[in-house]
Amino acid sequence: MLDFLQAEGIPYRHDPMNEDAQFLRSRIRHHLLPTLAKEYNPRIRRVLAQTATILAAEDELLAQMTEAAWRRVFRGNGLDLELFLQEPIAIQRRLLHRWLQNRLGGRPPSFSEVERAREFAHRPDANGVFLTRNHRLVIQQQGQDELVAPQDRWVLAIVQERGSDFPALQTAQLRIPGDHAGRRGARRRPGRGGAGRKGGRAAVAPPPRRPLTGIG
Repeated sequence: MLDFLQAEGIPYRHDPMNEDAQFLRSRIRHHLLPTLAKEYNPRIRRVLAQTATILAAEDELLAQMTEAAWRRVFRGNGLDLELFLQEPIAIQRRLLHRWLQNRLGGRPPSFSEVERAREFAHRPDANGVFLTRNHRLVIQQQGQDELVAPQDRWVLAIVQERGSDFPALQTAQLRIPGDHAGRRGARRRPGRGGAGRKGGRAAVAPPPRRPLTGIG
């Protein structure tokens, strides 16, 4: 690059920080890459450039696939559980990253937080699981508004705990074999043997009548 600038008579400015080993980029450029080229692969710079080109194109494709999946899966403030579990793992991670960043007030979630949410979606617990001190993941059934989701659709959601910044969502416990407390805690919807809530408000829905696909 310098040879080209000098040959063309193009003025340039030298940044001394580019030579300063206290900066990571300088150590990579002046120590790591030369060591890799000398000890492992003389073509390491070309290989890394080719890899970056490949990954950039694949990242663009995954972003498009994630956007399409988002339109299918996103429901109100949650993710349709059955449809979410049908997505490939790579898309699940990207969906969760986007959703959690929105629900955590713009903070990008860590890899461990994304994985904790993904594992919970595959193996839900009746009491939910804490993602952070103020945010608990739960499986809830959407209310009576079918414009949001059909009544029998279950959604991965986050509820407010100890003063987080968004309104709490109404949730229902899952009926898990052997979990007697969960069975006692679930209420029944009007029209299925239960009186429901007074004043026309929707009661918390019972667990689904059939197992959800993909839940172990």
